[in-house]
Amino acid sequence: MPLTGKQRSRRIDRRYYLSTDPYLRIKRLAGIAGCVIAIVYSMWLFSSAGVSQVSPGDLSQAHSAWNKNGCNECHAAGTVLRPDSVGGLSPQNVSAITAQCNTKCHSVTDHFADSTKGDVLEKESCTLCHHEHVGTEFSLVQLADNNCRRCHSNIQASSKGRDATGGGTMSLNVSNFSSEKGHPSFKSLKSDPGTIKFSHIQHMRPGQPMAPNDRSAKSFGKIEAEFRQQYARGGAFELNSLIQLDCRSCHEPDTDVLGLENQMASDAIRSNTAFPSNSHRSYKPVDFEKHCIACHNLDGVMHGLNREQTAQSAAKLIPFRQLELLKSRSQTPSIATLNEDDLKQREMRLMQLLTDESSCQKCHLLVPRESIHIVQPSQIPSRWFKAAVFPHGQHLMMHCQECHPQPFANASTGTIDSKAEAAIVMIRDIESCRQCHIGDEAARASQSAKGEKFVASANCVDCHRYHTDPSKGTISKADAHSSARAFEELRNFLSQRSSK
Repeated sequence: MPLTGKQRSRRIDRRYYLSTDPYLRIKRLAGIAGCVIAIVYSMWLFSSAGVSQVSPGDLSQAHSAWNKNGCNECHAAGTVLRPDSVGGLSPQNVSAITAQCNTKCHSVTDHFADSTKGDVLEKESCTLCHHEHVGTEFSLVQLADNNCRRCHSNIQASSKGRDATGGGTMSLNVSNFSSEKGHPSFKSLKSDPGTIKFSHIQHMRPGQPMAPNDRSAKSFGKIEAEFRQQYARGGAFELNSLIQLDCRSCHEPDTDVLGLENQMASDAIRSNTAFPSNSHRSYKPVDFEKHCIACHNLDGVMHGLNREQTAQSAAKLIPFRQLELLKSRSQTPSIATLNEDDLKQREMRLMQLLTDESSCQKCHLLVPRESIHIVQPSQIPSRWFKAAVFPHGQHLMMHCQECHPQPFANASTGTIDSKAEAAIVMIRDIESCRQCHIGDEAARASQSAKGEKFVASANCVDCHRYHTDPSKGTISKADAHSSARAFEELRNFLSQRSSK
C-alpha cells in the first residue's frame, strides 16, 4: 500500500535548517577573494601596463608603433570609436573622432565637397570605413566596395546633383566595375581639349616623314651633334641612319623607375628588367626645348615667347649673333667651314618670325594679330581621368600601345591630318581595363587558372580615393608617403638581392 503525503512528511527532520554547512566559510572567503581580485584587476587594466589586454587585436602597420602603450593616441575618455556601438554615429562622436585623427596626424580633405551634401559628410567618421585592430597585415586604405556603395548605389540621395567635374547631372548609380550597368564609360575621354596639331603616326615612322620613304626624313646627320646621343639606341648610331622615336623619347616618368634607366624602346618595358613602381604615377609634360628642338629648331629664339618678345629676340639674332650661334650649336671649329646655304636659310627663318607666324602655325592654333600672344594655350591635360587616379608605375608590365592604340595603326598610305589626328583621344575606354581588372573573386581565380598572366582586382579604391579629388590635382599626404616608402623598400630589396 503506497504511503500518503502525511506519512512521507513525518520522515523529514524539521530542525534541518539549524545545521551548519562545513564549506560555507570557504565559500564566503572564496567569494570575497574573487571580488578583491576583480577590483584589483579592473584597476590594473586602466594602467599603462594592463591597457593592452583590453585591445581586440594588433593595429595596422601604419599605427603599429602604438600597439603596446599608445592607446591614448586614439582613445579619448567618453568617445565611442566604433560606429556600430551605441552612440557611435552621433554627431558629437563623429565630430570628436574626426578631430582626434585630423588634428594629431592627418590632414584630409572632404570627399568631393562641391558635389556632396554636407549632412551626408557629417555622418562619415574615420572609423566608419577605416577599421583598426585587425592586424599588421591589414591595410587601412584597401577598403571593401560596400563602403562606396552606401552612397554611390543611390548617388542622387547623396550628391547635390552635379558630378565631381562640375559638368552634367550626377545621375548614374555605380555598384561595380565589371558590367556596363555597374560602371559608366570614362566621360573624360570623350574629346581632347588640346589645341596642338600633332601626328603620332608621323612621329613614330623612321625619320618622321610626312609620307613613308619621304626624302625629308630625319637622319642623325641632319640634326645637330648635341642632340644625336639623345635619340641613339644603345648609345650607337650612324649619321645616315634614320632616327626612330618611341614612347619614352618624349614621355618621361615623373620619378625614376628601376629597370628603365637605360631602356628606350617601349617594347622593353614588359621585360623582367622593369619593376612595378608605386611612386611613378604619371609622366612629365613634354618640353619643347628638350624633346622637340632637335628637329624644330627656332634658330636661337626661345620657345613660348609672346609676339613682342619673339620679334625682339629674332631682331637681335640678325645678323650680329647669327654666326656665333651657328658656331656654338654645330660645334664647328671654324666658322668658315659652315655651309653658306644653311646660313641663308637660318637668317630667312629668323626674318620670317618678324613678319608672320607660319613656323608657329605648324603645331599651334593662332590668335588674332591684335593680341600680344601668338598662339592659343596648348591645354594638354596633365591628367585625363578627372575623377580617378591611374598609376602608370603599376602597369609597367603592359605595352604602351595596349592602352594607347591609335598611333600604332598601319598608316603607311594616305596623307596625315595632324589637326584631326590630335583631336582623337588615344586612350582605350573601360572595356580595355575590364580585360584584366575583374571584380568577382571566383571569375578572377578562373582567369588566372587558365594561364592569363595579367589578372587584377577591380575594387573601387584601386582607382578612386575618398580623400582625393583628382580634378583639383590633390593627393592625400598618406598616399604620397606610402608611395615614397614603397619605392624605397623596393630599392633596398633589389640591392640586397643583387649583392647575394
